[in-house]
Amino acid sequence: MLDLGANINMYMFYGGTNFGFTSGANYNEEKGYEPSLTSYDYDSPLNEAGDPTDKYFAIRNLLGNYVELPQLPLPRETSKGDYGKVLLNPQDSIFELTSKISSVYSEHPMSFESLSQSTGFVLYDTIIPDIACESCLLDVPKLHDFAYVFLDEQLVAQLYRIAQTNSSLTVEPNQKLSIFVENMGRINQGEIHDFKGILSQVTLQGQVLTDWMMYKFPLDKIFFNTSVQRSERTKSAMCPRFFLGTFEIDHAQILDTFLDMRRWSKGVVFINGHNLGRYWSEKGPQYSLFVPSDFLRLGLNKIVVFELFNAPENRMVQFSTKPIFNYDTLQ
Repeated sequence: MLDLGANINMYMFYGGTNFGFTSGANYNEEKGYEPSLTSYDYDSPLNEAGDPTDKYFAIRNLLGNYVELPQLPLPRETSKGDYGKVLLNPQDSIFELTSKISSVYSEHPMSFESLSQSTGFVLYDTIIPDIACESCLLDVPKLHDFAYVFLDEQLVAQLYRIAQTNSSLTVEPNQKLSIFVENMGRINQGEIHDFKGILSQVTLQGQVLTDWMMYKFPLDKIFFNTSVQRSERTKSAMCPRFFLGTFEIDHAQILDTFLDMRRWSKGVVFINGHNLGRYWSEKGPQYSLFVPSDFLRLGLNKIVVFELFNAPENRMVQFSTKPIFNYDTLQ
């Protein structure tokens, strides 16, 4: 192409980061719904932190064969901060928070949009009617996007719109059924009618379940008191739960860094109230979250992790001076 004098357009030259819940998703008829990563690095010439990569210099050298390169200073890799390990103490679970937030009642489940919510999660609660069996089929035929199913606050199943939207459960009458639904990203192009939440009736062994209480968890801000750290919890660690930790920065210069989430399962991370985005370490290929220096402060800093499955036994997170990816997980 360059030999022919053609122009080229490079996507991406600098990918950057989908902070918060802005990562979005793709959709096509063959693969269906495909949520995007928090990182938009794309193995681009400038990496997520804006540092030049080997690819940058290879492209520059190639272009130098066709045009005269300008005499400008080259970009250089910036220093990164290693702020060590941080212990996170368990805070409220989603079930403990329901007494602190308002609820919405409806005979049938409502979508995120009907609840005036765009991002995050919604907890749907109902009571099992007069049904008892060891293999009752719970069916949520139209689920957007991922759901965590609980009986009496114990995780019993996971549902995913692109894999499986039903599961066999052992149930008894009057048990509390909770379905915690995650919006994993809105479709960026093409299909625009991508509503979120439970978009159909929910059935158990063919019987329609009614009388739902819904609790909104948009996570547009942290809504519990981060000045109080709880050292012990009696509830199951399997429940979706917030974890809180602090660390000090005493250097004169605050630097960009990365948060290594390989030992955690799936969730969202906040630093000083800034939403770094989602992680899903069990799936990959992204295992670290970029932390720009602007999100940090001299002195005390706070990390809040909302873990959906399991926290590591030591409940530690660790900073890294390098991003961590494993593209082999995409094979």
